[in-house]
Order: sequence, then C-alpha cells, then structure tokens
Amino acid sequence: MMDSLDMDGLRAFVAIVDSMSFSRAGETIGRSQSAISLRLRRLETDLGVSLLVRRQGRVIELTPDGRKLLAYARQIIGLNDAALRDISGRVGMGRIRLGLPADFLDMGFDTALAQIRPAIGDMHLEIETDVSDRLRSRCEAGELDLAFYKQAAPDGAGSPLMSVTLGWVAAPQFDPHGDCLPLVCFPEGCVYRRAMVGALRAASIPHQAVFTTPSMDSLRRAVDAGMGVTALPSGVMRRDNRLSAVEGLPPLEDVTLAMMVSAGGNATVRRVADSLGDSLLSLVRH
Repeated sequence: MMDSLDMDGLRAFVAIVDSMSFSRAGETIGRSQSAISLRLRRLETDLGVSLLVRRQGRVIELTPDGRKLLAYARQIIGLNDAALRDISGRVGMGRIRLGLPADFLDMGFDTALAQIRPAIGDMHLEIETDVSDRLRSRCEAGELDLAFYKQAAPDGAGSPLMSVTLGWVAAPQFDPHGDCLPLVCFPEGCVYRRAMVGALRAASIPHQAVFTTPSMDSLRRAVDAGMGVTALPSGVMRRDNRLSAVEGLPPLEDVTLAMMVSAGGNATVRRVADSLGDSLLSLVRH
C-alpha cells in the first residue's frame, strides 16, 4: 500500500493534462516523452487506477479518477513549491494581472482564491474588475495575464468553464407592469445587460436603462431601492434574500463563464488559471 504520492508523477500528470500531449508535457518540465510516460505509468500503478483515456497514443480526456486527482495534484504541487520558496528564501516570481467581472465574488471567487493560494506562492496578484467584453479584449492585448469573463456563446478564444442561468430580480414591492420597464444594469459590454435587452426587444417590451454602474454593490442597492429590475445568476439570487424573482418577463438566455490566458502567459500563470477554474467548478457543483 502506497504511503504518499510521487511528486514527479504528479508533475508529469498535470503537464500532460495542461497540454493534452506527452511530447509537449515533456518540453514543459524538461523531460523526454518516454520519461513522462514512465512517470505517469508509475503513478497509475501506485494508485491502481487509469488517469487518462488514450487512443492510438493520443490523450483524449481524463478518466473520472483523473478528474478527482487533478485538483489535488495542483494543490500539492503548489504547496510543495511554496514551501521550497519560503524555506530557501528565493525571490518572488513576479506578478499576475487578473481581470474578472464585478459580480465574481458572488460566484465563489474569494473562496476559490483562498483554496489555490498555495499555488500562487509569493507572486503578487493584481485584480481588476471590468465588463466582460473589455476583459476579453484586454487579455487578448496582453494588458491582463488572466481573465475570467462571461459570453453569450463560446467564442473559440477562451476556455468555457460552466453555464450560468440568469433570472429577473427586483425589490419585493417593485411592479414591472408599466409603460416602460426600468433597467438597473452594468455598463455596455456586460453580457447580463445584453441578455436583458435582447430578451425585451424580442418580446417587444419597452424598456430603458435608468441606473448604470460598474459596482455590484451599487447595482444591488439600486434594485433594492425599487429603481428597476436587473438580471442575476440563479445562485446569486438564492443567496440574496433582499431581492425577489420577477414573474411575467421573457426568459433570459444562459451565459457561459469562460477563462482566458494571454498569449504571453507563462506556465505559472497557466497553473494558477487552471487551479482557479478547478476550484470554482468544485464550489459550484457542491
């Protein structure tokens, strides 16, 4: 019976998953393809399970056991590297510029960040909030190292993480049945705003943006004050007992939460991105 997980095997496993290629994984960690294959085979033998689905030498996907191990592997490697940096007194590795939507804290980002903190180590994390369209374009331009953003449909640029169901919400006393529906929303470039406007136009319902803010807290306060309706993810709605679901308005399209790493992002940025994504998905599923 094995007493501990092999670090070399874990590094090989994560490198293979990140690149979906044994040869590229070898380039990432400076080992030959045969050495990478041997490390993975030893890890699978020690655990008594298969971690990857392979077909004709190609990596197809993770097995259920592989998906379970991946989050643990990233955290173990992160803790190991953080301990080495701390004990050896090595200089910090720089900074990561992270962009995310203003409502992201309500989707579990703070908890996910705490979970993967060991993977960040002593790197300086700079966090900015913005609307999704600008987050994507800034990451593509290299102004951000990593961005989480929302999209109406997969755009082929970022990596889709999960689907988010939207619902109409307002203050309990708000009456949506007037001549012109007042909207409380984030600025242009926000996918929630685009979903609201698209649904109302398709249903020929007159509407007007009466309060626009980049702040999630300000948006909540405006809705709570009865200024208008807005769209929020169903998970956020369940946690905010000040707001009520609004009936009688057209259904909203689901949006997709995606993640993008800039073209210049190094292996450390990609590791942090993958760890954050895994932690978020784990939080949402539970």
